[in-house]
Amino acid sequence: MQGIVRNPDSIQLLDACEIHKILRFAIPIFTAEPPLIEIPKSGREILFAGDTHGDFETTKRIAARFLGAPKEKILVFLGDYIDRAPKSGESVSNIAYLFALKCAYPESIFLLKGNHEANYAIPCFPYEFDTELRGRFGFEWEELHEQFIDAFREMPLMLRTENGIFAAHAGFPQRRRKLEKSGESLLMDVVWADPEISETHRGPKGTPRFSEAQLAGFLEGANCRAFVRGHDYHTLGTAIYGARCLTIFSARQYAQFGGVLLARARLDQKIKNALDLQVEDVSSGEWKPYKVKVL
Repeated sequence: MQGIVRNPDSIQLLDACEIHKILRFAIPIFTAEPPLIEIPKSGREILFAGDTHGDFETTKRIAARFLGAPKEKILVFLGDYIDRAPKSGESVSNIAYLFALKCAYPESIFLLKGNHEANYAIPCFPYEFDTELRGRFGFEWEELHEQFIDAFREMPLMLRTENGIFAAHAGFPQRRRKLEKSGESLLMDVVWADPEISETHRGPKGTPRFSEAQLAGFLEGANCRAFVRGHDYHTLGTAIYGARCLTIFSARQYAQFGGVLLARARLDQKIKNALDLQVEDVSSGEWKPYKVKVL
């Protein structure tokens, strides 16, 4: 795994057998993780990356920020690693590299589930991942796809830091629910929901939306002050609902909506709202400070 981590482009040369090996290591790690990851206070920094959607080049840039000082950082990806890739076939490289990173740093890298990783339970569109696997691996694609789905089922849904940040792909549990990684009603809340003020109206029939009051009530109950999410490019780079909710994406194909963003904070820093997270933009090819819009 360390060889792949040091040389990310080598992932594009791996055959089906070698991808199977990564998955065999990754699945037990995901299985051991709870649906809600708890991160204690410490002197480390936490980094949040939004949807990457097969943008392997940006994923490598984000990973490099972590790998410069892996003992001092925690890196959280907010889901949607596959489909809509800027280059055909790169979803496979993107997700396989992320799984290799997870295997190499299981206590420091967390991969939350997005709606595209929940397609096995609640279909999304476009779902191109199976076609990409078929194009790259031929007759071996189907077994690989089944193994990826096994991994997707076990990925965690949410993350909470002791200093007041809640993170998930899209939303949060809107009613008291049993926390299970693949419960359909919880998946609808966590990987599909959008804020009521968003321009997006996506997802299957009955997809929930959340109001400012609902978010405030949830955060108070969770002892958190800020919600960091992806999923909705219409609010990309914007703090909404009293600056309690920040949406970020980390994929070049959505840069025109507000950048290719990474958010970070110290885990020993008291968080008052989402504006306490520092946001950076790499859409120019270099990491630069990003001024979050407030709505």
